[in-house]
Amino acid sequence: MSHYFRQIFSYGDYTSFGIHELPLYKDEYGDKLSSLLKSSEWQKDPDNALFKHLKDHMNMTVILCTREQQLLDDIKISSEKLFSKLSHYCQ
Repeated sequence: MSHYFRQIFSYGDYTSFGIHELPLYKDEYGDKLSSLLKSSEWQKDPDNALFKHLKDHMNMTVILCTREQQLLDDIKISSEKLFSKLSHYCQ
C-alpha cells in the first residue's frame, strides 16, 4: 500500500475526531472525563483538516469498494463459465 493510502487510513488524533462522543462509548467516559474532551465540531467546518481527511477516507473507501465489487463480479462470471463447461461431466 502506498504512503498516500496509509496516510488516508491513519488517524493520528482520535480525540479531535470525537471517538468519545459516539453513543457506543459515551457512557464509558462519564461526565468528568467527557468534560476534558470537548468537541471541536470539526464535522461542521469543511475547512477543518479532520473534515478534509475524512472526506479523503470516504472517497477512497467508495473507490476501493467499487473495485472490489468489480473483481467479485468478474470472479462470478468466470466461475459461471467454468461451471457451464464442467456441469455436463458431473451428472
